[in-house]
Amino acid sequence: KRFRNRPDVVLAEIAMDENKFTTDVGDVGIKARLGDITTLFVDAIVNPADPRGVMTAGLAAAIKKPGGDEIEMEAVAKAPIAVGAAIGTNAGTLQNLRVIHVAVAADPEGASSPDVVKRATSAALALAEELDLASIAIPGLGTGAGGVSPDDSAAAIFEAIKAHEPKNLADITLIARDEPMADSFVRVLEKFEEEQG
Repeated sequence: KRFRNRPDVVLAEIAMDENKFTTDVGDVGIKARLGDITTLFVDAIVNPADPRGVMTAGLAAAIKKPGGDEIEMEAVAKAPIAVGAAIGTNAGTLQNLRVIHVAVAADPEGASSPDVVKRATSAALALAEELDLASIAIPGLGTGAGGVSPDDSAAAIFEAIKAHEPKNLADITLIARDEPMADSFVRVLEKFEEEQG
């Protein structure tokens, strides 16, 4: 059984904004959505992590709040997380199976780059395959303190997705907390579809 079918989780999923855009890259379905990553029905969610594993700020704190301290405890135990690398932890009380933590900067408030975002996304996808997961949600990466623009982040994430050779992964959700990031995800998917003709 992939998910813990809690009624509150089901309702949260239904209440969430519909997909902004959907497409396929090979056999993998890609969705761009606006909403809360912690309410998604996916096997794993990606956390843009502090390399020390602590979850005190930004999206990490927003994941820890409903998921619980045990996610952070395991991340800290597995830290440090190398730049562009990924580690997997439990998902605490979230409905997901795993949280995949990626470091997009060497320091907690440090600068990132599109290249690091691409490497981190590739590492997250590879780890999801290793963990035998079928679905993953990826937020904008490097766009906070990292200083990467939403468009550059979306493009780098999508480059990694296109280069990935899926084994088990069949569904990727690009999830944005705000309209600018959602619009960037939509633009990169629209451009891909246009190029496919």
